[in-house]
This record gives sequence, C-alpha cells and structure tokens, in this order.
Amino acid sequence: MNGLFRCLALIAGVAIALGGGAARAASSTSTFQVAITLTPKCFVNIDTTGPASQATTNIALAYSAFQATPAQGSTSFNVRCSNTLPYSIAIAPDTSSAAGITYFLKVVAGTTASYSGTTGGGTLPGLTGSGADQPYTVGAQAAGGQAGTCATTAGCAASSANHTVTVTY
Repeated sequence: MNGLFRCLALIAGVAIALGGGAARAASSTSTFQVAITLTPKCFVNIDTTGPASQATTNIALAYSAFQATPAQGSTSFNVRCSNTLPYSIAIAPDTSSAAGITYFLKVVAGTTASYSGTTGGGTLPGLTGSGADQPYTVGAQAAGGQAGTCATTAGCAASSANHTVTVTY
C-alpha cells in the first residue's frame, strides 16, 4: 500500500511539474453592433391605447342673423411626432361657409385660440417633434352682420362644412 501512495505521489508531482499547477481557462471574444432603422411618425390626437389618429372635436358656432359681434368657437388637438422630426400643420379649407354664414379658421400653437385678422390662417410651418403631445388650437370666427340662409322662422338645423387637419413630415 505504501508503494501505491508513492506511485500516486510521483504521478501527481510529474503532473504538477508539467502543467504548472491548476488548470488554466482560455477565452476568445467577438464584438457586434445593434443597428436600428427608425421610421419616424406623426399622429394627430393619438389614442392612449395605441398609435392611431382620432377625430378632432367639432366646433359649434351659434349665430343670429345680422348679429353685431363675431361668433367665435374653437377646438384643440395634439400632435405627437418623433423627436426632432420637422413637420407642419395645415387646416383645409381655412375659409368656408355654412347656413350662408362665412367664417375663417386659424390654427395656433398652444391651447388659446386666436381670432386676429379677417382671413384664414390654416398653416403652421417649421415645427419640430418632441416625442410628446404638443397642443394646437383651431379658432373659428364668423364676422357679425351676415344674413345667413334659412327658409323658416322656427330656425334652421345645424349646417356644417368639413375641414381636415393634415400633419406633413
């Protein structure tokens, strides 16, 4: 038995001398990149449940024939575009009539409508996306003193014209 231990000790000593002790680990490396191709987007009134544009609220103008003061109303909407993406907004048409009453629309940044001037202002150029909702307001104004068109003394049903908000990017 003593001879067996001597033989094992001799084999272990030779193994240590040849291998230098403990086993050594080897490694090799490689690098790679992740490339993202982004398709930028803009949305009008994005739905919180997903990226789909929603309808903008209608503007209601109450008008009495020949009224002395202008009738005014507004609606707001949000635009969400990719960060730093240039875009513009257009409202078309920006002048129209309904029930024989002519009115104009003006779009402005923010949540306060503007009724300055007497013609439409349906474009906002040179805007930049922030990745978050950016608020805009459309003001509608019908000048006072208009006759309108209505064939009954009981009043006429609401008459309307369609307008489109277009975000170009």
